[in-house]
Amino acid sequence: MIFDDFSKIDEDLFDTILDEDFQFEGVLKNSTSLIIKGRITGKIESENLLILGPNALIQGDIYTKNLQCFGKVDGNIYVEEEAYFYIKSEVNGNITTNLITVEKGSIINGFIKMNKKSSSTDDPKMNREPNRKENFPEDFYSDKNGSVKSRPIDGSGVNNSLKVGEKESL
Repeated sequence: MIFDDFSKIDEDLFDTILDEDFQFEGVLKNSTSLIIKGRITGKIESENLLILGPNALIQGDIYTKNLQCFGKVDGNIYVEEEAYFYIKSEVNGNITTNLITVEKGSIINGFIKMNKKSSSTDDPKMNREPNRKENFPEDFYSDKNGSVKSRPIDGSGVNNSLKVGEKESL
């Protein structure tokens, strides 16, 4: 579940919410969905969805299943499945995840390492050369005169041509 705006999150859907006045130092372990709006110095270990609010400040490493970050993290982030960084989020540290989305305007000062999902490497379709006919609706080619031509897959025999560098008049 991806949220486009922190203010639209229905907090009733979450098991634990640590409000903006919450401050903690140490190791925070959580097995349910969690929203952090306050400040944490130390390590976070979450077995579910972790959401960092826009005023959240985490100074330490994060280990979680899924992350949605609206706030600031000074530390490394390890996400099992999916990490999403919103427009005003900031990370000063490295990120390791399987899937990442970074909105324009996010700040990432560190390296991003993408893990390979085991399901894609086990699928023989993912490890072969693509078939051009599967990927393109038409086969395009250039003839010896520099015209770009297309052959419809349906075999109708109709060829459209356009000389490279010329405009087509409609």
